[in-house]
Amino acid sequence: MHQPPVIALQIPTAAAPYREAGGAPPFRERLDEVLRQARRSGEGFAIAILDLDRAGEPASGRGVSDDLSCGVLRRLRETVRECDVAARIAGASFGVLLVGVYDEAGTATALRRIARAFTTPLPLADTSLVGVSVGGCLWTPGVKDADTLVCLARQALARAKVAGGGRCRTSVAVPGLDADSASAP
Repeated sequence: MHQPPVIALQIPTAAAPYREAGGAPPFRERLDEVLRQARRSGEGFAIAILDLDRAGEPASGRGVSDDLSCGVLRRLRETVRECDVAARIAGASFGVLLVGVYDEAGTATALRRIARAFTTPLPLADTSLVGVSVGGCLWTPGVKDADTLVCLARQALARAKVAGGGRCRTSVAVPGLDADSASAP
């Protein structure tokens, strides 16, 4: 079983937003690459999208400091496996590619592990972070594109937020489903 290289991430700043260190591809390009590989090899994977919770409520995404982003990414790197990829994808949102995950139970276990990792406050001046809400989607053969996975993971994230801060929810991508169908009411 092929394991992708670990990608070191550079924390985004105003001068270099959302770029990975060493010229590595951004998160979305890496997701596309993992999807292409999964189609060829059948290797399973899932994605997780998490939003920061403040005082039990989802954060607005504005004013997320570089220190806080660094702290979140450090916590994610400590929590996920070496073969997984974690990145800040926008504002208070972070993404994780969970490589080698083959079923909904494995996806749910990984999402719970991520959510639990943030029950302990980060050792930063900004101590209002009390957790994360996490949504995830398991890839299945026949899924047309990465947009579908992202859409389903975001829908699962929305369900987690509705359930209250610090929650996680999963989706399973249905073969043949595309992003337009996934986003339809």
